[in-house]
Amino acid sequence: MKSVAALVTLVAQGSSAVEYEYRVSQETMSQPGAKSFCQEGFMGELVSIESQEEKAFVRDLTMGVTGDSKYWIGLERANTASGWEYNDGADVKLTLNGDSVWVKNEPNNFRNNENCVSVKRSGLWNDANCLRNFYAVCKRVKQLNPFITDGWHARASGAENGQPINCYYKYYNNILNKKLAPFTRQTWFDAEGKCNAVTGLPGQPHLASIANSEENGFVRDMLTNTYREWTNRPVWIGARKVGDKWGWSDGEDFTYTNWLPGEPTHDINTREGPGFERCAQMSHSYIDGPGKESRSVDHFAQDMGNDSSEWNDASCYKPRGYVCELCTTSF
Repeated sequence: MKSVAALVTLVAQGSSAVEYEYRVSQETMSQPGAKSFCQEGFMGELVSIESQEEKAFVRDLTMGVTGDSKYWIGLERANTASGWEYNDGADVKLTLNGDSVWVKNEPNNFRNNENCVSVKRSGLWNDANCLRNFYAVCKRVKQLNPFITDGWHARASGAENGQPINCYYKYYNNILNKKLAPFTRQTWFDAEGKCNAVTGLPGQPHLASIANSEENGFVRDMLTNTYREWTNRPVWIGARKVGDKWGWSDGEDFTYTNWLPGEPTHDINTREGPGFERCAQMSHSYIDGPGKESRSVDHFAQDMGNDSSEWNDASCYKPRGYVCELCTTSF
């Protein structure tokens, strides 16, 4: 994971009156790498230029990001009438408002090895070797964020390969916000399967993997403040012990823990199924008080001396509510 500046993501109006979104990479890369950057990280393609207005917009968009360096667009040499085609299938226009898009004496296919197109600071185009390293400008039809429309909760989580990462979380239980909900509690394995089966998102969710105290606090606050969960009702997260090692169901490194004092115990006396206590749950701690009785989230407060976000190992076969998570650079 690379720590980079925030990306530029804007919305403009294309020539066909369809709204588009654009993104500029923070790093240079080959043209094949730039295509992957746009397709896998932005769910789009290298930009197609369909009008003089869009050409000027893209040039302005790159200012302050690429400096004097060139950037890739989605035009490639092809056996077509124009000799070129766009990755996204847009019509190829080599003159805009009567002016050629090319640098003077270009394209020249130098050494018969210039099959991709880069753009200079002037905004004019040049054919180039596809393995040279330039910035990427991506384009896609404007999309509704599928997480927001389905009630997921966003948390910014750094950047990867030049793109900002947002992690989205959603809690499932039979009671949410003190009201009956259309979900049922699950064993750890079934909860992971339920997360995996959520569709319509740019990737596959897993039970939440927690990388640091900030993320742990985010999940805690979501449970207590957003879903008004009881602080002593345990919730599955994605940690499970396999052999003698703990790991996360999404494959992330297991580098942060927030175990209750004395945990994990791997209790050999449990009778809930094979494997004993090999799965991790959050919010298992009891609030201090007479008899350590259950208290609702309305009584959750720091003055109780308990933040209710510590972990405990438990039998994977116990029914629990669960938190699903998916991190993406697409939204």
